[in-house]
Amino acid sequence: MDKQAHAAAIDKILRGKKYRGLDIPRDTIRDLLEQELAKNQKENQVVKAVKAKLHNIVAPYLDTLDYPAFLEKINKADAETTRDLCRQILSAHDSTRERLAYYPEFFDYLFSGLKANGTVLDLACGLNPAYLPLVDLPKGLTYRAYDIHGPRIALLNALFTKTGINAHSIKQDILVAIPLEEVSSAFLFKEAHRIEKREKGGSRRLIAGLRATEIFISLPTHSLNGRFDLRERMGRLVDSAIAGIADLLETQEFPSEMVYRIRKHDG
Repeated sequence: MDKQAHAAAIDKILRGKKYRGLDIPRDTIRDLLEQELAKNQKENQVVKAVKAKLHNIVAPYLDTLDYPAFLEKINKADAETTRDLCRQILSAHDSTRERLAYYPEFFDYLFSGLKANGTVLDLACGLNPAYLPLVDLPKGLTYRAYDIHGPRIALLNALFTKTGINAHSIKQDILVAIPLEEVSSAFLFKEAHRIEKREKGGSRRLIAGLRATEIFISLPTHSLNGRFDLRERMGRLVDSAIAGIADLLETQEFPSEMVYRIRKHDG
């Protein structure tokens, strides 16, 4: 595939009905294309494989939000209405909706060891930062949230502006451009297993590249239908991802997810 065909394939995928309203970074499509081209497949096979991987990356995080409508609501909301809007936003996706049942304990655990004026990265954040107006935040917290979904980024930044929280959401593919800021903590919630489907060993590469004192990785304890216990499989994933580069300090189980607290050897 020459450069012109390469660019045309990216444009075609981004203009597709499924993805044209999501404002996904071109870098994400380019990265997926390059991975598939390295396999020496035919052009039509490459594009088909890229679409399949993109579906796996994006589809699990699609939600039911009407983003323009919620942006308007946030801009008009008072403090109490904003908190109610946060709950509505969090209810729009399975992962964050599950956490509504125990979020005070969840965030108390994450922030308990964070020193004043610490910085946190929320990687592949989804809707998770909408919890920030609902919890007690550490003094002087700086929060950076990364996601590839453009409308979601705009919504979160509007929410941060409305509430005055020292947070910013950034449209960036964390596997294409790993955030290199030196920070106190990094969060990777219910994402490492999906990263592995996109790029075998991708979680390890991400962890190795981060400049975080501690990294909190959460993974689901059960399948969405509740039929399958995933704890053993997810534990093996974490062991493989951190072997030789980080230590597992502790695990903390919550009703729908296990949190693995790790510290890098150079952290």
